[in-house]
Amino acid sequence: MKKTDSYRKNRHLFIDRTTARCRARRNADFIAVCQRIVDRNAASGIYVPLRMVLREALSSAAPDYYITYEVALARIYAIAARNGRIGSRPSIRRMQYAEIYRRACRLRETSAFFDTMEKAVAHVLLSGNASAFFISYDTARRIFNSSCRSCGRLCMPRA
Repeated sequence: MKKTDSYRKNRHLFIDRTTARCRARRNADFIAVCQRIVDRNAASGIYVPLRMVLREALSSAAPDYYITYEVALARIYAIAARNGRIGSRPSIRRMQYAEIYRRACRLRETSAFFDTMEKAVAHVLLSGNASAFFISYDTARRIFNSSCRSCGRLCMPRA
């Protein structure tokens, strides 16, 4: 059995492990953004409730999309099959896939190097700079609470 055959057979294991790493990086980056917001306001002597910190962090740009190439490509092909529509009830994740799709399409239109969707999606994912974290407020709250419990970082007074 070739190495590639083993990868195809156990592909879900590789994706899950990589997805878990993406999620851990996303959580760490989100907490770092929250910490910057808290520090900025504390330096000014302003108390900002937790819900406001989380909302501001959610609306700020993220350094990455926190999604694996395989998952992104599968979702992008699904959007392309529907002629760019993301569905009648767009979720936060679907908005993320739509943004990746739009950026990949724009790359394909403007540069001859990105002649395939695979190259364009890879470039979009590697360049990062997502417009948001693409997580819900409840997920942001869970990330915050688990970060506070696990290591005591970013402890804020309760609102």
